[in-house]
Amino acid sequence: MPESSPAGSSYWTPDRFLNIDGTNVHYRASLNPSPTVTLLLIHGLGASLESWCDVWPRLAAEFSVVRVDLKGSGHSSKPVDGKYSSRDQALLLLKVIAAIGLTDVVLIGHSFGGAVALLTHLQSAEQTSSSRISGLVLINSAGYRQKMPWLIRIIRTFLFRVLAFFTPPWYIARFVLKRMFSVRSRVTKERIDRYAYFFDQPGTLEAFIATAQQIIPADAENVERQFRSIRVPTLIIWGAGDPVIPFDHARRFHTDIAGSELRVLEDTGHVPHEERPDAVADLISAFVKRIGPSPGPHLS
Repeated sequence: MPESSPAGSSYWTPDRFLNIDGTNVHYRASLNPSPTVTLLLIHGLGASLESWCDVWPRLAAEFSVVRVDLKGSGHSSKPVDGKYSSRDQALLLLKVIAAIGLTDVVLIGHSFGGAVALLTHLQSAEQTSSSRISGLVLINSAGYRQKMPWLIRIIRTFLFRVLAFFTPPWYIARFVLKRMFSVRSRVTKERIDRYAYFFDQPGTLEAFIATAQQIIPADAENVERQFRSIRVPTLIIWGAGDPVIPFDHARRFHTDIAGSELRVLEDTGHVPHEERPDAVADLISAFVKRIGPSPGPHLS
């Protein structure tokens, strides 16, 4: 559905695509005329860039904002190449950042997108680039090993393929959202319709399953150790009632990432930016303003 440019934004591109190594990556960008950092919003497993629709207008009124569909999601390509791990997505995202011309970026990732954000930062630290990752926002982020969440266990089974083939996407979306959200009033027909629409796109189911099968990195223990090397300002936002990722992981991020901030939202489930968008936007806005802008252009 069409979107309008938020107040304060001088340039709005509804849909853009980048061809990165044969993969078409879909993104939407809003450029704020003031010299600010660019916020790069990274959605979670089974979602799309539309999952940020409740918070991006508020953020785009103050900052430059880019929302991206990860490979296999939304309107991005869904190749049958098996490369759907968080590391694969991070390497692709670094090329997206370079191709767009982002120079000063705050990565904001939810769930699986949080794991992608972490690996994007860690990979960028090993490369010479004109882009700078100046901050991280982790929203109910994946990253540590854990007992496989019930949803991932289901997705990885043959039974899920059978059920997904015979069950209309709308019912699957409603079933999952009602179990992810603590704020049930936010599980609206419009939201269910949006998730169902993208889940029903050709190739999405296969990409979804491939991602679930690679949800734990092969070098997970080494990745977890690297979190202690992160020195950029980091904000951790967590829904206290998350049924997917244990709250203990929020504490672990807070302990491992020196100087990080932890903000807990009570009576909130796995998707705070859709359940309590005003609170999440307030937290992100205040955090980015504390980081401070850097001079120079942010989008080309």
